[in-house]
Amino acid sequence: MITKLIHGEPTVSFIAAPSDVVPGQVVNLGNTPIIAVNRCKSGEIGAFSVGGGVYEAEAQTSTGAPVAGSPCNFATNVKIGTATGKHLGICLSVDGAVCRFRHSPTGTNVS
Repeated sequence: MITKLIHGEPTVSFIAAPSDVVPGQVVNLGNTPIIAVNRCKSGEIGAFSVGGGVYEAEAQTSTGAPVAGSPCNFATNVKIGTATGKHLGICLSVDGAVCRFRHSPTGTNVS
């Protein structure tokens, strides 16, 4: 899933990429969804947002659709929703198939 930073100052950490990534891509580091800041190959050191910032991403529009003011989750290759996945942050607004969320992962696996 690809996200777009809307505003804010993400907390960036330099870590080995768990897979090949492009800017804005969400990947899991254990149970924690992090967001790639730059392009890098698997195993290379790259910049990742580990929290902070408000992002836009594609949202579930049926079962498990995100709700403003509620936690939202990320499951690999799935849109943001409230169903199973890793806690990604708090949904701030939903406009059709677009969710704006505050990136504040807790490392919690939601099942």
